[in-house]
Amino acid sequence: MLGIIGPGALGHMLGFFLKKSQAELAFQMLAHEGPRVITAKILWQGQEFDLKIDQTQGLCDTFIVLVKSYHLTEAMQQHLPRLHLGGTVILLGNGYLEPLLAPYRSARPDITWRKGLVTWGVKRDENDRYSLSPSGTIVWGGPGAPSSTEGLVLAALRDYGGQWAVDACDRRKAKWFCNTVLNTLCGAYRLPSNGAAWQLFRQDLEALSTEVYRLGREIWPEWTASKENLGETLRRLIEMTADNENSMARDLRLGRQTEADVLSGCLSLSAVPSRYSLLSSFHERVSQTPTL
Repeated sequence: MLGIIGPGALGHMLGFFLKKSQAELAFQMLAHEGPRVITAKILWQGQEFDLKIDQTQGLCDTFIVLVKSYHLTEAMQQHLPRLHLGGTVILLGNGYLEPLLAPYRSARPDITWRKGLVTWGVKRDENDRYSLSPSGTIVWGGPGAPSSTEGLVLAALRDYGGQWAVDACDRRKAKWFCNTVLNTLCGAYRLPSNGAAWQLFRQDLEALSTEVYRLGREIWPEWTASKENLGETLRRLIEMTADNENSMARDLRLGRQTEADVLSGCLSLSAVPSRYSLLSSFHERVSQTPTL
């Protein structure tokens, strides 16, 4: 059985795609208290759909983890006892998560840990519906072959951007780079949109990109991505989402917790933090205590 940990926006999206695929795959939505019944309305490609997921019981052999990084420790403590020996955990959340995962890798050496990323956009609209972007991907992988349950999930998600990728970890690093640069800059200046970062603060954007790339190479010495290619990926991301309010800027505007600790907060892993003066300054500005 598959367990989806995190019944938020992305969890609803994943559950919707699995139900829509009509795959013969048992799965459950796992909240803090355990399996949860889900009822919601989904808006996708101009149509409204009713989503209903029953409260399925039982242990799982595979988890897909979609919680925010600041809920990851709690989620692992709560749900790992529900995972069969020799199970698989697929992490699709943002940021550099290894420091958070270290104790669980040590405690559960039987687990196969996978990493990946989601490029779908999901937001809750004014009518309390989950509105999905027109397209996106759900990617994970690593060395070796997917397990039997992973194969079933990938088959079910094939029409919805589901992909197995040997280079999934490199793709995550590229996403970390883009998120750390764009979210940190937009959050620090409380910008109204992603496009404002390019239009108003291009010099800061370029300087921050240089520091974040240097930090990434320090954390992952084996990382071979070029700064030029990453910069072009970032430019395309800003272009595609120019009118969108940045997620970190929105969280800060609303007084909510951010994922800065696993983005700009990776400064704490540097042997020479003084090399990253701009990133350090911006990190202080996005590391506020939630007010709500």
